[in-house]
Amino acid sequence: MSFSLCQTLYGQASMMEESPSVKQGDCIYSPFSRTVFFDQDPNWGIYDTSGTLVEEASYRRGPALNLIGQSPSKSIFLDDVAVCEQPCLYFGPLIPHYGQFLVTSLARAWLAIQPNYHDLPLICHSDHDVLDHFKGYMGVLVSALGLSASNFYAPTSDVRFTNLVIPSPAFVEEKLVHPDFVEPMHRIGDALFSSTSRHNNETPVWLSKSRMHKNSVAHVVNEDILEEMLADCGFDIIYPAQLSLPQQVELFSTRRHILGFAGSAFHNHIFSRNPPKLTCITLGDFVNSNLIMLDKINGVDAKYYYAHDNFHKLEVEGYAISRKIIDLRQFVADLLEIAELPGISSAFSTKWERVEKLDKDVANDANCVADLQGENYQSILKRLHVELNPESYLEIGGIGGGSLTVAQAPSILVDPFIQSEAAVKNETSVIGRKKLCLFFQMGSDDFFDNYDPKQLLGRRLDFQFLDGIHHCEFLLRDFMNAERHASRDGVIALHDCLPVEIPMTDRTQNGTPPVAPHRGGWWTGDVWRTLYVIKKHRPDLRVLCLDAAPTGLVLISNLNPQSTRLTTDYHAIVEEMLALDLAQITVARFLEQMDVRSTRTVQEPGSLLSALRP
Repeated sequence: MSFSLCQTLYGQASMMEESPSVKQGDCIYSPFSRTVFFDQDPNWGIYDTSGTLVEEASYRRGPALNLIGQSPSKSIFLDDVAVCEQPCLYFGPLIPHYGQFLVTSLARAWLAIQPNYHDLPLICHSDHDVLDHFKGYMGVLVSALGLSASNFYAPTSDVRFTNLVIPSPAFVEEKLVHPDFVEPMHRIGDALFSSTSRHNNETPVWLSKSRMHKNSVAHVVNEDILEEMLADCGFDIIYPAQLSLPQQVELFSTRRHILGFAGSAFHNHIFSRNPPKLTCITLGDFVNSNLIMLDKINGVDAKYYYAHDNFHKLEVEGYAISRKIIDLRQFVADLLEIAELPGISSAFSTKWERVEKLDKDVANDANCVADLQGENYQSILKRLHVELNPESYLEIGGIGGGSLTVAQAPSILVDPFIQSEAAVKNETSVIGRKKLCLFFQMGSDDFFDNYDPKQLLGRRLDFQFLDGIHHCEFLLRDFMNAERHASRDGVIALHDCLPVEIPMTDRTQNGTPPVAPHRGGWWTGDVWRTLYVIKKHRPDLRVLCLDAAPTGLVLISNLNPQSTRLTTDYHAIVEEMLALDLAQITVARFLEQMDVRSTRTVQEPGSLLSALRP
């Protein structure tokens, strides 16, 4: 078992013995600075007229209850301060981070929902206009409490409130929580998901971080492959970052088993009166106590585990924590065991026993080799986009837009059968943050005959992914055209050039049944031939063949847009390709000749770029 139960807390997790208190009186409001982030700003807060910080209004966090940004006292000059005599209620700081907004900004909502206080103006601290907050999750959450933007006020200069009601927080981050915190959260959930048919769906859910934007706190580089394995086990793979808040409340109200890497997405069970069982995998050997406190206060059955010997620590720009799962098969087997899903666990074990037996059976068959063991090709493409940081991108054959999704540069997609609805079904955003994204529903020959990518995008192509028709002569033409329009430092990626058995190399898809049953639907066509002749006839190119699952990824650099070698001899090269017999060469020998490298050799940050530009 590679998992160990997390026993160490980041912070403390305690229930408040006494109810939150309320202070009312004459106070001085000092706003957030607009030039310094609030946790570095010593001047904001609610102070009494002598300049002492009002404890009920303080923002403290952690076991030692450290002040966040504020000073215990400050100089107050009453003659220079505007006065408000209207009774008001202090709501607290509006923190622009979802998890902290939930447990801190809403920590005083317990009093705001009470009838005697519901109509009072709500005084808050904000680093920008309150209306801007209402455009996002804050608007959804507080509107569900019956509050609107017109209720909130965030003065930009000191104000003396002669009658300010200040509730202490019912949740103190990484320290304490009180039952009063729960009722407003449940009211939010009731308002966002009002269905009375809250059935218990037994299909387990994996909450994935793989589609979160860069600069998120944490990620797992091969979580996309993990998703494929769990989906094959019958899991629903759900991306919380792409769900609305009502959809997330529905998820936590109707599902019985939710698993995933620990993070603020799991906070949202607090909105459910019927929360599921949670199995959370931490990315360090500790668990944030905020999660534990939310679990306790909402009566959730949750366990936290760390894969102590199955994580490889990485440093990836844009993330505070990055991990790679070393042995995905073991990870899934252990995950199913600790989540107490015996039926799925048994089926998974049986399946992999058959796969391992097949691997042994084909070990001596040179024309049916074991599955490629590298990262999924989509994961490699994603990392390559980060390392290359291309300013222009072209893709041939991305029918549903899945691989195009990871591109951020101005892009071109060429395919005779573009299926944009597939992208919607998969809840991806094909266009994303691209400033320009052009779709050409035509064959690649027609595209290159009639259009110039440089004129369309304003520059030569820095990165291209060729995954069109799986016939060798088509891929050869695509490569020739791609190189002609490439930048000198550009990279061209070829897909499906490394077959693992003969049947998948038929020129007709699904023409011959696979030797290995689980490879049904795997089709490479005969584009292995294209790779063979490129390596033979263009020794000037740098060709990196990776064992990316399931059928390889080939990365080509040191391009020469002026080369005519392939163009001049095209017809002779096609005849040469079609005469090649993979059964005689053997699949095993072909992979050896192509010098296929493990993706493990290029997993460190920057290693892909180094391999392409030594």
